Amino acid sequence: MQDHARRYRLRALMYAHLSSEPIQVQTLVSQLDAELDEDNDLSQSLLPEVWNVARKAADLQGHAAERRKFLRILVLREVATGARQRIGLEPWGA
Repeated sequence: MQDHARRYRLRALMYAHLSSEPIQVQTLVSQLDAELDEDNDLSQSLLPEVWNVARKAADLQGHAAERRKFLRILVLREVATGARQRIGLEPWGA
C-alpha cells in the first residue's frame, strides 16, 4: 500500500510540472531531481531506495547520480503504463 501512495505522490509531482506545457522526459527528470534535491524529507519518503544505497551527507555526488537514475526509471515507468490500467483498490478486491 505504501508503494501505491508513493507512486501517486510522484505522479502528482510529475503532473505539476506537466500541467503548464509538454516537456521531454529528460527535462521532467531534471525538474523532479532539482525539487527533490531541495527537500530531503520528500526525497526520503519518495525515494528510500536511493537513500539506502547512497546517503546524501556521506556521498553527495553518488546520491545525486542514483537519484537521477531512479527518477528516470520511475518517469519512464509512468510513460509506459497504459492509461486504462486500473491502479487502486479495485484490483485487490477491496
